[in-house]
Amino acid sequence: MVLIGSLFMLNATAAAGDLAHANGVELNVTDIPAVGQPSFSGTWGTASVENDPGTDSGDWSDPDGVQNYVTLANRQIDAHGTDDPTAWEASAQLVVMQLTLNPNATQPLLTTGNIETHARCRPPDPAQASVQAAPGTITVLGTPVNPGTTQVSATGAQLGYPGVDHADLTVVRTDNTSTNGSVSASADMTISISGRLYDAEGNVIYDGPITTATMGHVEVTCAPDTTPTITPTITPTPTPTPTITPTTSPTPTITPTTSPTPTPTPTITPTTSPTPTPTPTIT
Repeated sequence: MVLIGSLFMLNATAAAGDLAHANGVELNVTDIPAVGQPSFSGTWGTASVENDPGTDSGDWSDPDGVQNYVTLANRQIDAHGTDDPTAWEASAQLVVMQLTLNPNATQPLLTTGNIETHARCRPPDPAQASVQAAPGTITVLGTPVNPGTTQVSATGAQLGYPGVDHADLTVVRTDNTSTNGSVSASADMTISISGRLYDAEGNVIYDGPITTATMGHVEVTCAPDTTPTITPTITPTPTPTPTITPTTSPTPTITPTTSPTPTPTPTITPTTSPTPTPTPTIT
């Protein structure tokens, strides 16, 4: 059997849902009326590419005013996407020179060395996500903070909070990485600080969250390909139907039946008795 097929060429295009996104610093400050701290929420530095391939090297215009709290010594963010092959990538490199919640603080609350985050998807390869920072380079009030929970003692002067004599801070550092098969990934470093604040008599003025800072949040998504798979139609060459030639029986030779010549009935000649010779008369 001979198989005849058709070949289809499909051009790859970015799918709706593809994205690469990166943020520099996301800062949330808790409202604490007892120490005169107002609430705040903002993001400084964004880069984003969605659906259509391209590159965004970041917008650092800071409309939210994060720079009122944060100073960066190094800031780089990038979002990038291509569709041939499909590959979406986001990255960030940051150095926090200082994060200070109160202008009267005598010491920065948070300082960091170089923080690098990265996320990438390129189906069918597994998606990738990473967070990197040199050991001992992430500090809260000068105390190194590793992934996990760290207890830090502070004075009211260090924090800049009026009426606070001293404080017990709980610092949680989380290096977040997440992947989902080959289609998505995200990464960032989050520092969450909560504390119990005391006055000079040892009374608790406040006990609860103080601030959360997320550095280098990056995420990518490679949307599943929804282009239908076209299976070539294979048309078999039909087997020709054999021509059936009827078998012609030969015309029989008819031999005429010959009636036998009848044997003629013999003519029966009657036997004639001989005329007797007369006996001579003797005289």
